[in-house]
Amino acid sequence: MTFVKNISSTVKTVTGNDVTMIAGFSKAQLQALAQQSALVADMIEANAFTAAEKMFHLDGLDQMARGFVTTFVQIVEVEIEKIYNAVVKSIYGSIGTLAGVKMPVPGRADERSYPVSSVQEYTIPAGGVMPNRPQIVPASQVDSEMAPDFSSVRYRMLAQGDSWFSINGLNLFRASSLLPHLDFGHSAIIVNCADPGDTLAHMVEWRRDPWFASYLCGPRERPWDAMLLSAGGNDLIDALGVLPTDAHGTPHSPGDRLMLTKSERKQPGKTYVSEDGWALFAQHLSAQYAALDAMRASSKTNRNMPIITHTYDYPMPRDLGAGLHFGPWLYPALLAYEVPPDDWKTLAKEFIDRLFDLVSGLALQNFHVIRTLGILTPADADSRISSPDWLNEIHPTSSGYGQIAGRFCADVAARNILA
Repeated sequence: MTFVKNISSTVKTVTGNDVTMIAGFSKAQLQALAQQSALVADMIEANAFTAAEKMFHLDGLDQMARGFVTTFVQIVEVEIEKIYNAVVKSIYGSIGTLAGVKMPVPGRADERSYPVSSVQEYTIPAGGVMPNRPQIVPASQVDSEMAPDFSSVRYRMLAQGDSWFSINGLNLFRASSLLPHLDFGHSAIIVNCADPGDTLAHMVEWRRDPWFASYLCGPRERPWDAMLLSAGGNDLIDALGVLPTDAHGTPHSPGDRLMLTKSERKQPGKTYVSEDGWALFAQHLSAQYAALDAMRASSKTNRNMPIITHTYDYPMPRDLGAGLHFGPWLYPALLAYEVPPDDWKTLAKEFIDRLFDLVSGLALQNFHVIRTLGILTPADADSRISSPDWLNEIHPTSSGYGQIAGRFCADVAARNILA
């Protein structure tokens, strides 16, 4: 009887807190998926989307559902391993106690920890988590029964951005994002509107992102202490993805692309960059930032709210995407333009530096650009060699995001941006 009680107690101890966490995770994600699905369905029924926008949102829902299932399966696998190891240890311990001898426990299953991206980014931080780490809330939960208590924290922030911020997109087992690593010295709630692959042009269009517009300057508007922004990277990637010719073999003019072809580079004074193309890109991206500033200006309570943005870090172009046919992003373009591999790293750095110069040169009020370049160790060009700082071609590991977050928060504090 004692033997059975020992095993039962062990299983209860191991699973007690985890079952609550898994239930909370599942409820929050299924509710967010249901609400997002209902919103998209209503917009489709009202004919508010073009055909392309409809496919964009349906693909997003598909990614969200697949991400939840993948993460849930991984969590369950981890839980089974933990139970197995605990039960085996309890059995041998009990037998050893009854027999009066110490019995060696046989080999254990490889016990993993829960993926940081799954638990830390999908659930409200509980006891044991650093007190100043933010509580990250998907935008769809703000007006639901899962709504956070905004009065319980020092800072209330609205986040918009791409995969460097997103928590409901590509949920790969080892993936992470920048937001969970932030620490502004006080408690904070971050309402997250970010989506993987999002461009700034999409972020400022209400039909593409109704949650963001609604909470910033629409019917659900509320006062925010700051907007956290991760933008420009996908706009740059999309522009770099314009190849020398279209699908029918018709050449794209240099003004429509960011890189010059091999034959064009032979001309005196020419490099890899199409200056005409870059000028048009800079004009386009500047207009999107102006549109974001106009959204802030139209707000009743957030007109003077600071916007704080990072500037990514230097990626190494290589044949390593995020899985599920996402990426690589820079590698195909460099192959298409016949750029020698020895120049890949330098060219990628030039484009990121140009993006930094563009964003940091914008004449916007209370707009703060935090330089996050040169923090991470560049990955190896060989995609078979893993990197401690880079998960794939353009996304850092959890450790990499942690390093960038440290610089980001330190700079925010040094500038006294947050009231």
